[in-house]
Amino acid sequence: MSYKNQFELTIVRIDPAQVFFRVHYSAGDPRSFSQWRSELAGAAVFVNGNFFDENDQAIGLVAADGSQYGFSLLDFGGMFQIDASGIIRLRSLAEEPYQGELLQQAVQGFPMLIKAGGVRAPSGDGFDTPSRRTVIAQDIQGRILLMSTGLFGTISLNDLQVWLLDSGLDINVAFNLDGGRSTAMMLARPGQDPLLIPSVSDLPVILAVYPY
Repeated sequence: MSYKNQFELTIVRIDPAQVFFRVHYSAGDPRSFSQWRSELAGAAVFVNGNFFDENDQAIGLVAADGSQYGFSLLDFGGMFQIDASGIIRLRSLAEEPYQGELLQQAVQGFPMLIKAGGVRAPSGDGFDTPSRRTVIAQDIQGRILLMSTGLFGTISLNDLQVWLLDSGLDINVAFNLDGGRSTAMMLARPGQDPLLIPSVSDLPVILAVYPY
């Protein structure tokens, strides 16, 4: 399949039984990519999280180590969550609205790309616009996939949906995290230099993965 824009996509597939996830939130005091690298030196991988406003406050709900901030998105978008029992999953906030449950960790984003069951989510305004992207997904085996386009490649949300469904990755559910200037990923690679996809913007929310 051909796309209007050339893109590359780094995909990190994670078995939740082998790692633990933490959300880091610095409301109103965002960090540069290099600062986050220094602060999260023990992370195996991290990506940028929620969209945020001009005051560097997260849009939507954030849960970080059991403390919750902000208000959930209503009737749109998705959430990565770890609940009080430690269960990790992604959900559509339109199909399963947040009901005030206590969460250990959570980030939210939009739009939904793949609804539960591997169904393409409805498209909307801006879906034809190419941009850098950060995506989080969960496959049918329950593994978490963190995805980031490269430094220069861009893809529209429409093309991204098609690619995800045709990728053979058995994706059950997926949604878009903040992209464009915020797109960021660090992946530690033992024995070689880390893979770095630095953001242009300073970031207040990071989703990090740590080895046990």
